[in-house]
Formats: sequence, C-alpha cells, structure tokens
Amino acid sequence: MKHTLLVSLIASLILAASASNYPTSRCPPISGDILFRNEFQLYPSYYRWDYQRCVLYISAIYNASIVIWDPYSSSIQRVVSIPGISHNALEASDKRLSGIVLDSTNNLLSAVVEADEFFLTGGNDVSGDNFVVKVDLNNFAINMINLTTTTKGQYGAFIDIDNGLSGDLYVNGAYPSSILHIDCSDQVSPFYIREPTTAPRPYGFGGVVRFHDTLIANDNTNNQLVRFTLDGGNSSPVVIPQTNYHSFSAGTALSLPQRYGGRVLLQAEDILAENTTGVSVFSSTDGWETAKFVGFIESIDRKLEPASVAISQTTARDIGDRIYSSVLFYDNKINPAMAGNRTDFALRDITDSIDSLLQANGLNM
Repeated sequence: MKHTLLVSLIASLILAASASNYPTSRCPPISGDILFRNEFQLYPSYYRWDYQRCVLYISAIYNASIVIWDPYSSSIQRVVSIPGISHNALEASDKRLSGIVLDSTNNLLSAVVEADEFFLTGGNDVSGDNFVVKVDLNNFAINMINLTTTTKGQYGAFIDIDNGLSGDLYVNGAYPSSILHIDCSDQVSPFYIREPTTAPRPYGFGGVVRFHDTLIANDNTNNQLVRFTLDGGNSSPVVIPQTNYHSFSAGTALSLPQRYGGRVLLQAEDILAENTTGVSVFSSTDGWETAKFVGFIESIDRKLEPASVAISQTTARDIGDRIYSSVLFYDNKINPAMAGNRTDFALRDITDSIDSLLQANGLNM
C-alpha cells in the first residue's frame, strides 16, 4: 500500500511539474476553425504556435517552405524560403517540409526537410538527402543540417521532430523505425535504429514527442506506443502498456497539449481499413509508464469530402488554449507527392470533441 501511494505521489508531482513547464501565453484567445482562403497550394501540414509572437509557423509541405501566419488578421506575415530546397509546388523536386518545432528559449525554429522517394515507393527507396533546417527568428538566418551524411541512405523517411532536454533535437524516421539525435553543436548521431535497414522496410515511427526525460514514439510496425529514457543511457524502446488497447498501423504526429498538462497524448492517424482519418486520444496518470486509449475523433474534412478524395491526417496540437487538427490532401493524381490546385484549407478546432471524449470516460483534465 505504501509503495502504491508513493508511486501515485511521484506521478502526480511529475504531471504537476509538466503543467508548469509549458509556456505562458500573452496572446489574445483563439477559437473556432482557422481558415485559409485563396491561398493557392498552401497545403498546411505541420504547425507550431508561438506563444510570445502570437503567430503560427506552418509547413507548406509541397513547396518545402515555412509560412508565418497571423490568425488574427488571417494573413501571411512572411514566407521563409530555404535556399536550394524550397521550390514551386508544381516543380519537379523530391523535397518536402514536414515536422516543425519551436525552441522559444533560443528563438530557433527547426523543421524537417524530407526526400519524398520513400513516399512514392512505400519505403523501398530511402535515397535522397534529408535535412533539419534551423531558422533564427531574430534575423531569419538559416542553418542546414544534412541527416543523410549520418544515415548513408540506409534508412530514412524523416517526418517529425521535437526538442530535447537542453537545446538538442530528436528526429524520427519511419522506414524503418529510427531516431536521430542532433546536439547543440548540430552534430548528428543515431539514437535508435531498428535492424535490418534493407528493403522491404516496414513503416515504423510516425511521430515523436518528449515528456520530461521520456521520449514517446508510435511504433506502427508493432502497433504500440513506446518510450525511451533520455538520461538513462539506454536507447531501447519500451512498450507503453495500454488499457483498452488500440491497435494502429498508420499513425503519424504525436503531441501532448498543454491544455491537459501532459496527461493526454494525441496521435494523427489514418485507419486504412475504414478509409478514414482522424485523431486518436490517449491518457495517462503515471507519466506515460502506462496509457489508456480514450477514443478516436474522425476528421471533419474526411466527413465533408467524397470518399474518392485522398486525405491523410497529419497532426493535432495546441494553438493557444485550443486544440487544432490538420489534414493533407493528395490532389495531384499524376504525382501524389506534389501539389494540386487547391486554394482553400482549414485547421479544425477539435477542442470540444476531445473534452467531451475525456469527460465521457470519466477523465477530468
């Protein structure tokens, strides 16, 4: 009994500390869908909210650039083009820009530039150079870090990124599962690689998110959430046992919205067998030693669009005190790794749906 109480107390302290570590916003509140009208080929995919500057950093995935969006005036403040990488969305290029993370302490924005060969071949081809791009938000100077110098083209499909404990970064690869570590001097080293790395490669880690000294990934190969301990010197994944087990095979970005103090995990997920996409919701009361699957929220865009329109959920995370989700449309029928001619997009406010789901499961977050 004493041991159980001690474990519960420690978990409560961890979760309380987690809530205090999130940034305090000075921005006016935002609610309701964020709409992008007449923004030709924007295709907002991944994004991060700046709690100090009150702007949204968006990956315009198909032209491999970063768009800085003011949601209060519904306007683009700046487009950050990456030399030698960014391009016209209908121009032949294997470069796309996916995951983004903000280091507010050092005023750095980091983004993943992926080579799209993996997407077109189901992971059989992981050639092409992959990068992490760092943008200094003080002067918009750009620093490019080549990941392929480390991987030697043996594994790839780098998709998402999160901050480490002290100005470093972790990037997840999907074919096969891998995580690269980038230290404060921009040196890249393998943190975890699943062998073998030869084709055919299974779809592995779709996303990565840090909770204190724990790194959480979604292992699509084994249909499990897994965790790594960052300060323990052991970079082997440990399965996070689930109550009400949810099997997944096409999960992507992960997030821990500050609204719930690190106790709720969101996974962008496609459910291929049902031709649908949306957000899976998990909860934890012990610092992600274990998890409970709470439910699945189907994408509004999937409901609105005909079944013939190809859509994938890309991310779900907080903007201010609300939770938003984004989808990616595959409009180009000739090359789905390139843009179509779409002009209108939306980030959907799914906060109320998540809150209702948690409450229905007896969770008062």
